[in-house]
Amino acid sequence: MGRNASTIKRLKAAARVTHHCNIPPRKHGSGHPRKITKETDAILRRGVLKNHKITFAGLKKMHPGLLKDESALT
Repeated sequence: MGRNASTIKRLKAAARVTHHCNIPPRKHGSGHPRKITKETDAILRRGVLKNHKITFAGLKKMHPGLLKDESALT
């Protein structure tokens, strides 16, 4: 797994000014916030592990209140 040259330069620059035992902090992740909570994700994962052939429509029928705002294309 490679890293961009800019990432390496940023880490080296941050390491120069910190104590030799410290690791520079990770940059805050970018991107769109999650639409599904971690709890919902765990419930969906449990359902898929029970039946790996289940579709999203089947999961939505099993948990209608939990997935009422989610579309199958999400």
